[in-house]
Amino acid sequence: FCVSTCRSNLLKNPRAEDGLQGWEIVKNGGDGWLTENRGHPDDTVTKCFLTSFRLCLKQQLIDLKERGYSDAFMDLLQPPIRISDWYSPRYDCGSEYQICVELLDQRKNPIRTFQPGRVSFQQWNKEPWCQVSRVTHAVKFFFCSQTYSQRVVVPVCVLLYSR
Repeated sequence: FCVSTCRSNLLKNPRAEDGLQGWEIVKNGGDGWLTENRGHPDDTVTKCFLTSFRLCLKQQLIDLKERGYSDAFMDLLQPPIRISDWYSPRYDCGSEYQICVELLDQRKNPIRTFQPGRVSFQQWNKEPWCQVSRVTHAVKFFFCSQTYSQRVVVPVCVLLYSR
């Protein structure tokens, strides 16, 4: 059971250790999604998700009630939510990265959305790994995440479901 100081990740397979297991592939353009051993600033991360030369999207729906987070727990504690993702472009081609995390109601309509601006990279870049993260407090949902993903990067969407 995770409390507001949670260090566990609610995503299944956030570090690509089990290939694409746990992720729903929404778009699989070009040569599609891959996983590979790649260098990462965190030495404990050994694999990464890689995209191809066309649009690739993946998503994961997390049912917080199924994970043991009761309405009472979420309503009373309203703990902080941490969203985090790592990304890096390839050197030899241009790419784009975008993430969207949504809190959904029972009917799967968005209640709250975290979607920072799209990041574009030119071909022949030497950009290092970057991390996007946000900590927020919100009523009736709880999420702690540290997702390591995309080497060649385009949109990613993680959906959260509550109540």
